Amino acid sequence: MISDLRQQLIEALDRLVTNKPIYLDKGAALTAANVIRETGRTIDQVKLSRFPTVQARIKEEKALLLARRHLDKEACKRTKRSLRKSLFDAQAQRDHLACIVEAQNEYLLELLDRLERLEKMNRHY
Repeated sequence: MISDLRQQLIEALDRLVTNKPIYLDKGAALTAANVIRETGRTIDQVKLSRFPTVQARIKEEKALLLARRHLDKEACKRTKRSLRKSLFDAQAQRDHLACIVEAQNEYLLELLDRLERLEKMNRHY
């Protein structure tokens, strides 16, 4: 009976860690009480102190989960920073190219004016 319950607790813990609970909502917090609830029992029915290995595993999984969240936040910050830099670089490049286009347009207008003047001069001769 105790080993069956221990196995059920471990399976419930695994389901919570992989976010595939049966009895609780997805995204349920990883707590000792929720592990017990995920077995289909109430907190009053299970004395978790009788299962120190399960308690230790819950603590380990919680620590891993917190570490993953921290890494995810850091990765998200780095990605945002990288995206902001890319956006800034793209905007600077766009502005630079817009200046080149404007200068080329002015040069084309000058050439068109020169061509017009030359055509007028040719008509007079």
